[in-house]
Amino acid sequence: MQLCSRLLTTCLFGSLSFSLPVIASDHGDPFDPPVIDRPEGAITDAFYFKNADNLVMIFGFMKSPECVAEPDFDEIYYRINFDWDTPIETSANADTAAFAPYYGGYVTEENSKDIKESETFEFWNDGGEWKWQFENGLLSNSNVNFVVDKYDDPFAFISFDNKNVMAAVITVPLVHFTENGWNKMIVWADTQQGPKDHFHQIDLNGRAIRSMLSRNETSELNYLPPSLHVESLRANSASDEAAQVGSNFHPDVIILDLSQDTHFPNGRHLEDDVVQSVCGLADCDLYEKSIYRAWPNPRSGMNDKPFLTQFPYLAEPHEFSCS
Repeated sequence: MQLCSRLLTTCLFGSLSFSLPVIASDHGDPFDPPVIDRPEGAITDAFYFKNADNLVMIFGFMKSPECVAEPDFDEIYYRINFDWDTPIETSANADTAAFAPYYGGYVTEENSKDIKESETFEFWNDGGEWKWQFENGLLSNSNVNFVVDKYDDPFAFISFDNKNVMAAVITVPLVHFTENGWNKMIVWADTQQGPKDHFHQIDLNGRAIRSMLSRNETSELNYLPPSLHVESLRANSASDEAAQVGSNFHPDVIILDLSQDTHFPNGRHLEDDVVQSVCGLADCDLYEKSIYRAWPNPRSGMNDKPFLTQFPYLAEPHEFSCS
C-alpha cells in the first residue's frame, strides 16, 4: 500500500452549501444509474497512454468539485481493472474489422462472459489522505507515481470548457507489464461503494464517450461488470438492426495493446479528439452538438487549456467559485 502526500482541504472545495445533481460516467451520460447517490462516485473520463517508459493512467471523477460543499469519500473505491487472461483478438479479420475501430480489438461474445480482473489498481480516501494499491499484488509498486487533485476538465467539448474535475494521475513503468508478457489486455474503470468486504459497483467507464450516446445503450452497463454487458445489451436491444452498430453487443471496455501506438481507440491520449473520431464511425451526435454549441465560432477539438508535457500532464484548474 502506498500513500499520497496531497490532502483534501477546505480551500480545495470552498465552503458552499449545495451540490450538483449526480451525473454518471462520461460527463453527460444520459443514463444515471439509480444506485449512484453521491457525486463523489461518478466517473467523468479515463485516459491510458504511453509516455516514455511509462503507462500513464488518468481517472477523472466528481466534476465541478468546487460545487460539492462537503465531499464524502467514505467507502468509495476507485479502480482501474486489467484482464490479460481472457482471450482477445487484435489481428486483422472480419470480426476485428467491425469492432477494432471502436475498442482497439475484439472480445468474442462467449469469451466476454469470462472477463475478470487479473489485477486492479485501486485508490481511496482515508480520512483526507489518498491511498493506493495493486489489489492482487501482481504488478510491482516500484517507481509508480500517483497523485489526486483538482484539475482543468480535460474533455475537449465546449460544454466542459472552464470546468474542473477531480482526477487521479498514475504512471506505471511499462516493464512491469511487458516483463511478464502482459502486452495485450482488457481495461475498464469503475467505482465501488460500501464496506470493502461487500461493496457494489456504482459506475463504470470503458471506451471513451460510449455511454454518452443514448441511441443504443442501456443504463445497466454502468453498474454491471463487463462479463454481463453483452447479455444486458441483447436483453435491452430494440431490434436486430442494432447489431449492425459496432458499439453494440460488445462489453464496454477497451482493448489495450502496449506494443502499439496508444492513441484512441487503442487507449486514449489527452489530445485525442474522440468526438470527431467516433463521428468517423457514424456516431455523430456529440460531433454535431459540438458544432452547434460553438457557433458562430468554428468547432475546436482541443482542450481549453494546454496540457503539461510531464507529470501530472493535466492542466491547472480554473480559479473560480461555483456558480
